[in-house]
Amino acid sequence: MTGLDQKDGFIVSPDGNFALLISDKDNTIAGEDVLFIKQDYIENIRPDSPLYHMIHESDKYKGRIKKVKEQYLDNGFIGYKYYKKLVSVSEKYTDRQNKINQEIINVSPHRENDCLGFAECLARGFTHIPTDTAVFKSKHLTELTDIGECTDYSHDNKPIFGECDEKNIQIAMQTDTKYTNNNAIPEQGETYVIVTINHGDYLIPDTETTPFHATTVIYQTTDGKTNITLEAFAETKDRFPRFKLYITDPDSEDTFHNNWMKDTNPGGFNKNPELPKITIVLKDKQPKVSSCKRIREHDDDIIHVHPSKIAGGNSRKT
Repeated sequence: MTGLDQKDGFIVSPDGNFALLISDKDNTIAGEDVLFIKQDYIENIRPDSPLYHMIHESDKYKGRIKKVKEQYLDNGFIGYKYYKKLVSVSEKYTDRQNKINQEIINVSPHRENDCLGFAECLARGFTHIPTDTAVFKSKHLTELTDIGECTDYSHDNKPIFGECDEKNIQIAMQTDTKYTNNNAIPEQGETYVIVTINHGDYLIPDTETTPFHATTVIYQTTDGKTNITLEAFAETKDRFPRFKLYITDPDSEDTFHNNWMKDTNPGGFNKNPELPKITIVLKDKQPKVSSCKRIREHDDDIIHVHPSKIAGGNSRKT
């Protein structure tokens, strides 16, 4: 069984080229602000990866990661961090702060602290995505046999993720189990999502669990053993997105599904065990044109969604 190594206070990928600091800050399993990359490996990062483009991106209005000056380590690792904090519009803030944050999001959608929206930005290379457009569909499901109670949204049977909770749940439940949970292994540029089934509104009263959490794989190591993600979190204070290393071996304790099933924070996926949680893989519903470009014009399959679509636990996305 493969897994992440722990060396000198760091979690290290099996190939030895990526590491995260071991920390208990914020009592979270959500990863770390800084990704450490072996200095002599940086030039070998594959140019078809989101990670490569984020390192070399020069446009300040697009997502990029930058070197953290104080994070050059004696062991040959260099630290990288997302260039700015993500922001939220939340009841945690004053009206004035919410207005400022909304203006930031309007100009730079990749600055919104929202797991699904941020995952969409990563998958699309930070091209402009209208806020009411769903980007992802299920990788392993061609159509739904039942779309559930999604009355205010799309009534078709396309497995488009993000239109409403009920349809998200049906997508997860109808996915073949050989592609779910620890067997949900996205390729680079694809997306993990863990979905809570019936998360507190109609079958089991008085329960509340995060509806889902999604994150896009920004790099898969050359040996194929590690997926690296950069994750945002709705309903949290303004913060930097966090890097995470997940092992692709289904037998590992360090898979995406196993990691998030340890989440005991309020609303965490380990809470309310009577509510099943299913992890699946999402992919961009638009076809790839090249390693870094996707069709944007004349897309007849654009799905417009209700502005209150769930986004990683947030009841609305604006």
